[in-house]
Amino acid sequence: MRPLTPQEIEMLLARGCTAENWQNIAVDDEFLPDFLQNVHFSGEISLGKHEKIFTLRGGITKHSGIYNCHLHNVAVGNDIYINGIHNYISNYIIENEAFVENCNSIFVDGKSAFGNGVPVAVINENGARAIPVFEKLSAALAYMLALYRCKTKFIAATERLIADFTEQQRSEKGKIGRNAKIVNCGNIINVKIDENAELQSVIKLENGSIGSSCFVGEGVQAKDFIFCSDAKISGAANIERCFVGEATQIDKGFSAVNCAFFANCQMFNGEAVSVFAAPYTVSHHKSTLLIAGYFAFLNAGSAANQSNHMYKSGAVHQGVMERGTKLSSNSYIAFPAHAAPFTTILGTHKAHFDTADFPFSYIVENQGESYLIPAIALHSSGIVRDTQKWKKRDLRKTAENIDLINFELLNPFTIGKIYKAIGILKKLLHENKNAKIIYFHNVKIKKTAAEKALEIYWNVIYYFIENQIFKVQKNMSANLVERLSHYTTQENDDLLDQPAAWLDLAGLIAPKVEIEKVIEDVENGNCTLQNIQNQLVSIFNNYKTNSMKWTVSLVEKLLNKKANDFTKDDIENLQAKSSVGSRSLHNAWIADAEKEFNSDAKIGYFSGDFEQVRGAFKKEDFINQLNNNILS
Repeated sequence: MRPLTPQEIEMLLARGCTAENWQNIAVDDEFLPDFLQNVHFSGEISLGKHEKIFTLRGGITKHSGIYNCHLHNVAVGNDIYINGIHNYISNYIIENEAFVENCNSIFVDGKSAFGNGVPVAVINENGARAIPVFEKLSAALAYMLALYRCKTKFIAATERLIADFTEQQRSEKGKIGRNAKIVNCGNIINVKIDENAELQSVIKLENGSIGSSCFVGEGVQAKDFIFCSDAKISGAANIERCFVGEATQIDKGFSAVNCAFFANCQMFNGEAVSVFAAPYTVSHHKSTLLIAGYFAFLNAGSAANQSNHMYKSGAVHQGVMERGTKLSSNSYIAFPAHAAPFTTILGTHKAHFDTADFPFSYIVENQGESYLIPAIALHSSGIVRDTQKWKKRDLRKTAENIDLINFELLNPFTIGKIYKAIGILKKLLHENKNAKIIYFHNVKIKKTAAEKALEIYWNVIYYFIENQIFKVQKNMSANLVERLSHYTTQENDDLLDQPAAWLDLAGLIAPKVEIEKVIEDVENGNCTLQNIQNQLVSIFNNYKTNSMKWTVSLVEKLLNKKANDFTKDDIENLQAKSSVGSRSLHNAWIADAEKEFNSDAKIGYFSGDFEQVRGAFKKEDFINQLNNNILS
């Protein structure tokens, strides 16, 4: 960089430019004043060269340069375009090829951490589970911070790490990253903007960070926020104290306060307050409220509502809706309540159900009371389709994803819950031999439903074993009995004696013992934030191996012997049971999918056009995928 020459100063004056002190301006060696006009400079200024021509939508071209603005304490890179800033740009580093046009003001006022360190009061509206958010926050770490409050040393140590990171981000200068675009915007205050981000017609942004390739659009107002890479926030969304994760979409007038939305969530039309939305949580309807809860891979129907306030102790109650929960249209839940993975909830529920131990169930209202139908969702082909569509709808484009997401429907976490549910159902049926209705944790279970659930749950366990052991191992040359014996370890002895042996940390399916090691390392002061993420990534990458170990320990439990004592007969009998269970589940899925092509499904179609619109059952890709996933 060099100072301006007298000739360049004269040329700038002739082009309507002014400066409080021309000596405070440094320029690139190849700088030319030809592409500056009506610019006022104050404070410390550095300017790059202007050679690029921008081509806009519609074919209009604009030469890079600086026009019609006031720059104060600004470092401008090469080939940028700035025009029509009605007030000023102050205290910013503007990187190469950025495009800024027709904005009111863009400035940093004092030192800012740009949204890092803001406490977001998820789950508990009174702030007892607040997460200090930061740019690289993963869903798994956020889960631990929000829901492991009993681990006080871990919480304190992690919060110190986040506070240190926040201080490192604190600066008197903001950033507009390389190739970023800011057009037709109002006031942007204390906001850091990464490369390739685009801001279009936003009203006001204050104290936040905007990740790479993030889009912030028309009418958005946001304060105290982190928007991660590939996120899209538009359509007059109103955001305050929120973390918006990778590729999450918030649009169509949605409003959110004190919420954390992780990868690939979609929030349209409605509102959310104090929500922890694990990946793929979806709410699309104007009359839908999500409040004071943990929601994972959730689909909220129209007018789905919850309440966390009993008008006694304040808004202190919370709900937990685990992975794959569905809230039907007009459903209502009085928190506290807890639903297991892949639960479908229909109707009004005020009795505070706790069905955490019964995955793949329905909770329905009957004459004002809550009924649980355990396991019934396992006969729905829709749950298989859900897990397939989630993976296909991953819109993240960065090389290294922050949120670690396991898409498997059946895994040690869900199968572990099923195993526990079987034990509970056996006990309930034994204790209620003569009853038609069984009472459990504020729900009613019909005896016939409990008996049917036992059958379904066992089929699913054997289906899981077939897919984990017999399909995976069938092409290996070594003897299967010998191979399985290699998985017998001391660690396996207690796995199934612990109901929570595996965990779902907002998408990361992990052995509890591995997560406890991470917590211990943090408590002992042996971790940075990057170390924590690296350990979580390692757990994620070791899933297949750990899952296989767990499956062998499950078989050991079923056969009541260690794997190194398995015989050929044991394996053959196990395979026979697994084949029967697998076929039963497969047939249920096929039969359920076929209902979408029966005579009722054709109502409303014109004669002969159903197949043209919907396709033929036997030609459906989904049906072929189901068939290919089962051993013949």
